[in-house]
Amino acid sequence: MKRVNRTLIMLTVLFLLSTYFMVACSKQDKVEQKTYENEENMSFEELQELDRQNPITISIMVADMTSPPESNSPILTEIANRTGTKVEIVGVESDQLQMMMASREYPDVMVIKRDSTFYDYLETGDVVDLAPLFKKYAPTVYEMNSSLIEMFQEDDGTLKYITENADLVREGEIHPEDAADPNRAQDELPWHSTLYVQYPLVNEVYGKRITNFQELKEALDAYQQTYSSEDGYYALSMDKDSAGDILWAGLAMYGYKCNYKGGLYVTKDGTNYTYGLKAEDSLEWLLFMNKLYREGYIYEDATVQSYDQFIRQMNKAKVFSFVGNFYPIYEVNKALKANEKTSEIIYIPQQMKAEGVDKVYQYNAAYTGGKAFMIMSTSPYANRIARLLEYLYSDEGLVLHGWGIEGEDYVINDGVRDINDEIDAKISASADYNKSRGIRSLYSVINFPTYTRDGQPAFSRFAPYYSSEAGIDERDAIIKQDPQFNWHEDWKGTFYNDFSEVDIIMEAETEAAIAAAKCASIIKDQINLIIMAESEEASRALYYETVDKVNAYGIEAWEKEINRQINEKR
Repeated sequence: MKRVNRTLIMLTVLFLLSTYFMVACSKQDKVEQKTYENEENMSFEELQELDRQNPITISIMVADMTSPPESNSPILTEIANRTGTKVEIVGVESDQLQMMMASREYPDVMVIKRDSTFYDYLETGDVVDLAPLFKKYAPTVYEMNSSLIEMFQEDDGTLKYITENADLVREGEIHPEDAADPNRAQDELPWHSTLYVQYPLVNEVYGKRITNFQELKEALDAYQQTYSSEDGYYALSMDKDSAGDILWAGLAMYGYKCNYKGGLYVTKDGTNYTYGLKAEDSLEWLLFMNKLYREGYIYEDATVQSYDQFIRQMNKAKVFSFVGNFYPIYEVNKALKANEKTSEIIYIPQQMKAEGVDKVYQYNAAYTGGKAFMIMSTSPYANRIARLLEYLYSDEGLVLHGWGIEGEDYVINDGVRDINDEIDAKISASADYNKSRGIRSLYSVINFPTYTRDGQPAFSRFAPYYSSEAGIDERDAIIKQDPQFNWHEDWKGTFYNDFSEVDIIMEAETEAAIAAAKCASIIKDQINLIIMAESEEASRALYYETVDKVNAYGIEAWEKEINRQINEKR
């Protein structure tokens, strides 16, 4: 009997202890929000004044951000002065997010990729419902993001996240880079991968634009007649990580629509999507690249050299052409302009098409923003964070964040915000000008309106100066007057808009996700090997070997999942 009683007592103690810890954890989970007495009856301006009198610091963690802005930058400091909220942004590698979720040691705000780990976070219950929070403390934020909120809200109305990096517009407003306008002459470089050539050299050695594969070979021939690889000049170069972009560029030339989610998925008929390497025309394109390599047009170490090595080649203007995306081109063109010896040289895109192709699709312009912005339930500052966002969406906040400080980062001419020669010189002199100043430092945290309410741009990158004679790149001004090489007209109407193709989610540890990860680990190296093969037969054999390998990895499950999700949205 005593033994039974002793057992009962021990079980009771264990039950009480477990109940205590459950209650303690529950209390810890439900962090009490910092509020002011009678704040329910206060205006936003009154709350803002109290916020200024009671300064706080919030932490924002952005996945895979390698170089976050300094919290003491001039603009973030001024935002803190005006709102009472200091922002500290830190980066975190995505592979650490699962461990953080297990420990529940969260920052106030997390901004992470919308992948399977993100959906794990949504299931934890550790994320604040933004709908009532924004309606109460940030109504402008709620209104401006309303179309996205409609997509992101759960069936019960819960809103666990919004996005970042999307330029928002009000009804009647048109974005300065409106991809929906089929008649807009494009100022920015093409959004997809393509061929780039050195100008004015292409005009000097070839005399006309390059529109197909045969013309590219002719232009490379013409270049090599004057410039020798023995002297360090290369008809075509790249770096070892360009392989995926090379495949994307080639398939676009064959008329495919291309997207990426764990792998390149492409379609020619707009209905059936396949893994990029397996597309019907991939082999023909890669054999063409292999032929260029074997015949000495491509720098022999291109597919093994680092990005930095490649950029150094380009910065010396010793590369005639490049196949890939726009990222290195912006960097190189800026460096060329800054060097007196190369200041008249610029790399420009060429729209090539395979035989029989009458239309190139540049990019799917449907966009719902990048990473997910989430306020964590462990933060006591959810109300303050919402009010900070509401301030940033005000005209005052937009101008401070997107333009900087008047007189230092921008000027006002006849009531219009702009920059001048002096400010442009400061910006041009430093690649990190905006980062060091803190301008647009929260653009990687949350979406922002494109315009202030007076109709002026909310970002200095759309300053009127850049469209004026003083602000236009002199090299580009020459190109626009050149009927043969004015590439700005070439990409009219090449965007398309299909929301069913975007926001594809591959759940972790599914057959599809595992297959995509396995293929991603080999695909660049395999493409490089196919390009560098010693013969057409060897290149062809490597291609089929790689297709067999990705099929063995289960890529068909990934293709099936891509098609399922797209078809369900339609």
